[in-house]
Amino acid sequence: MKELVCCIVCKREISKKGIFTHYDRVHLLSQKYSSGNNGKYAEISVKKLGTKKILQEEYYRNPTMCSECNTSIEFDLRQNKFCNSQCSATFNNRKRTIDGWRMSDAARIKISEKLTGKRYKTIKTARCLWCGGTFEIGSAKKFCSGSCRSQAQKRRRESRPSLINYRADCAFRFSVKDYPNEFELSLITEHGWYKAKNNGDNLYGVSRDHMVSVRYGFDNNISAEHLAHPANCRLLRQSENSSKGVKNHISYEELLERIRLWDLKYS
Repeated sequence: MKELVCCIVCKREISKKGIFTHYDRVHLLSQKYSSGNNGKYAEISVKKLGTKKILQEEYYRNPTMCSECNTSIEFDLRQNKFCNSQCSATFNNRKRTIDGWRMSDAARIKISEKLTGKRYKTIKTARCLWCGGTFEIGSAKKFCSGSCRSQAQKRRRESRPSLINYRADCAFRFSVKDYPNEFELSLITEHGWYKAKNNGDNLYGVSRDHMVSVRYGFDNNISAEHLAHPANCRLLRQSENSSKGVKNHISYEELLERIRLWDLKYS
């Protein structure tokens, strides 16, 4: 049971441990928390800071070095082996390569299930479409690794007409929601995004239009990076976009100026 004492000013009963805090904060209107140390909290804090400074000076004479980049580790992280998570990942991934160890896909799936709470329906063996090797999967994967996937994509790109590849390079890869002041987002709220008849059936929805058309860019050898820039985008209902065809809404010179101003604004 707490031992109570009486405040000499307000006669209020306070626990013995908190009487000095009560007196300092209520009657002396002190902004410092005395911590029951007879009002010496500030003095104790300074002393502790001095002790920490001494420990830091001693530590930096012979600091712990990161096992990956060999730089000194900060004082507050001195118990760690690495200065940051990136060095830790680089070191451990290299060790796995040297040791010849690789986690199986089945083990990866089990870890994923444990962390996400999602369970795969089945774990089956598939054949990689590029190298022909077999691997275990829990979803509809077609390649055993990212390397095989990139090689297959490169081969597919080489076999396609250059206009199709150019269209793919000119595709917008940003979200209009990231630039709410640049686009009329109310159109999306009113009409929704355009969806083909076999994929949602919203033929009168909104789509993103290239103000300098892709066909014009291809015919005039314009950089696909310029056509894929947000400054070349506007929102249109798909019916208007289709009727526009390959016509430009602005000239290429106007687009270059829009890109310059856009990059200045959002750099």
